[in-house]
Amino acid sequence: MRVLVLAVLLVAPAALAERSWTVEPGQALVTVDAAGASAFSHRMTGTLTELDNKLVHLELHLPLGSLTTGSVRRDERVPREGEAVFDGVAEAREGRLLFVGTVQLHGVKRAVQLDVAVTRTEGMIYAHATSTLHLRDFGIDVAHDQARIELDAGLRRRGVVAIRG
Repeated sequence: MRVLVLAVLLVAPAALAERSWTVEPGQALVTVDAAGASAFSHRMTGTLTELDNKLVHLELHLPLGSLTTGSVRRDERVPREGEAVFDGVAEAREGRLLFVGTVQLHGVKRAVQLDVAVTRTEGMIYAHATSTLHLRDFGIDVAHDQARIELDAGLRRRGVVAIRG
């Protein structure tokens, strides 16, 4: 009996890893476009996990200090502390995933939906999403508070270093 329990404990994380994907370093681009300012970052991290109940969980993290406008002077006006976090769940489907979840920014958490287009290859998932946030909802006082967020990312199976060709 102990051997069976030990085998289940050892296999369960491996099975989850096979159904878990992580944002590939260098394969992520986040752009933020607001009235009078645009910024981008390549430092988004996160995981996508296929759950047993036909749902998909997505968690993304973006360090705000990684956002750049391309101008040192303009970067000084961009909030740089903390991180933006998305956490959501979608029904598993091919092609598009509509995540229902939350965005946390500057200590404020708001409900959002994120429509993500996905394409799979043997060892990668490529994802693209756009969303519009109202910055005042997160305590950011600006004249024009709408910001269009665009996310592009390549995700590799967790634990896979390279794919055989």
